[in-house]
Amino acid sequence: MDWQQTILAPAIRPLFWNLIRTSPKNQDLEAISTARNKTEAALRILDDHLSGHKYVTGNCFSFGDIPVGVMAFRWFNLDIQRASLPNLERWYQRLTARQPFEDNVMMTLS
Repeated sequence: MDWQQTILAPAIRPLFWNLIRTSPKNQDLEAISTARNKTEAALRILDDHLSGHKYVTGNCFSFGDIPVGVMAFRWFNLDIQRASLPNLERWYQRLTARQPFEDNVMMTLS
């Protein structure tokens, strides 16, 4: 949770705010590009970690998957280009298959 709060959330926040909460005419394209790159770099760390784990803390779903999963939902639902991060994508597919994740996280971004 600390990693999500101190690394991932600050990276994705400007991306989310510029693309979702800011009108297109007022979007800062440089900030969007910088935030996309920072978020992708953070998610590469997670992708590498997930190469040996099904979930954030091991092979079972845990509380640690929830805050990171919320950020991943934003990442995968923003209208941006994304590099292939296969371990992250598999983990995200496992999360989206969980009914509570669908019910509580997978909502329209606003």
